[in-house]
Amino acid sequence: MVFDLFAKWTHHTLPPVAVLAGAIAFGFWWNSINAGLFACFALFFLAGIYNALRQIVATLRSEHNCMIAANSNRSTSSIAERSQQNLEATARAIEHLRPWVEDQTSLTEESAKACCTILLDTLEALNPGFVNNR
Repeated sequence: MVFDLFAKWTHHTLPPVAVLAGAIAFGFWWNSINAGLFACFALFFLAGIYNALRQIVATLRSEHNCMIAANSNRSTSSIAERSQQNLEATARAIEHLRPWVEDQTSLTEESAKACCTILLDTLEALNPGFVNNR
């Protein structure tokens, strides 16, 4: 429990400390307060990216854990089958849309409807309740 608290404190404290230390070091290296301020802004931006990526990874891990926990018999065959279906649906959508994206064909009403149908099928394969809840 103490280790978890220390880990959380470290993850919340590390980016601001790194921003300040990096800005000070950059300012001393260039012998300029303006360079230090510039580094502070740049490092603050990078710390924001770090925090956003950390949250994305935490969300993806929790979704993966929920998906495994939802499988009551702990069999990964249904997860593998859904992944294969998702891959096939995505591949179909990409194959259908590639000529239009690469400007090999023009977008007509029929091709737009076909593209939308493929994308809706892909969404339904990825999240079965999405299309039915429209």
